[in-house]
Amino acid sequence: MKVTIGITTKNRAAILPKAIQSALDQSYANKEIVLFDDGSTDDTAMLKFSFPQVRWIDQTKSIGLLGARNIMMQESDSDFFVSLDDDAWFLEGDEIALAVELMKTDSKLAAIAFDILQPDTRRFQKVARTSAIPTNIFIGCGHLLRLSSVREAGYYVPFPLRYGHEEKDLGIRLIDLGYHISFLPGVHVWHEYTSLSRNIVEQNHSFVVNDLIFSYRRVPTIYVIPVLGRKMWKKLVGREKANTGALPALRAFFALLGEERKNVRRVNRASYIRYRQISKAYLAYLKQNAQHSQ
Repeated sequence: MKVTIGITTKNRAAILPKAIQSALDQSYANKEIVLFDDGSTDDTAMLKFSFPQVRWIDQTKSIGLLGARNIMMQESDSDFFVSLDDDAWFLEGDEIALAVELMKTDSKLAAIAFDILQPDTRRFQKVARTSAIPTNIFIGCGHLLRLSSVREAGYYVPFPLRYGHEEKDLGIRLIDLGYHISFLPGVHVWHEYTSLSRNIVEQNHSFVVNDLIFSYRRVPTIYVIPVLGRKMWKKLVGREKANTGALPALRAFFALLGEERKNVRRVNRASYIRYRQISKAYLAYLKQNAQHSQ
């Protein structure tokens, strides 16, 4: 079974080689590496000469991460698609082989979340590899997707702002179709989370707006008003009160409602309940195991 490893990049020529090399070093043989250069203006193009094994897609005008991922998946003849950020890399070399073996055992397994390590978080050191556990989400910087399932779901649906919730959105749609997602503890991808070409203020604003848009799009009608109301309350006066950009984010959300109407495809009630149950169990697992680093 063939795997496409897709890396989208923009203006990170200094760190990009680590991501590319870690993809090339994967032990899984039947693979291709595709690099989508999303309008870089630095020396990214020069790296083509250092990595002739990689297929490059050059985009003069930036189309964004989701557009790049969708193009790589739509043009792929592979069975699986691995997304790897340009500031992330595999640590051992066998991560994709392990994920594919798990995929082969279950045709309803649509996505696998690798165990992401990131500086300045509770999960920053390696943990022991254990059996896969259910999850409701996968993180963009390192995951594997079954392409037939993603096609059925309709690929990624772009969000109005640049950062956040695209994987969460695809995940709930896959669950609504009867698929499930697994998390592989200890099968690590390191995410350097570089500040290069990253606007933190814009990112925080985007996370808040896109979080509200996600609920507006996917939460069943019976729940959507209380869910949105609770989220808005938390942004303004609850535990997220420290977010001083709450009011601009809420104004942006309401301004986008008319345009977002076309993207509303609410999941059914049973899927949403299952999604929430899986989420609670997964978050409890992460909290319980955060201190068990080795």
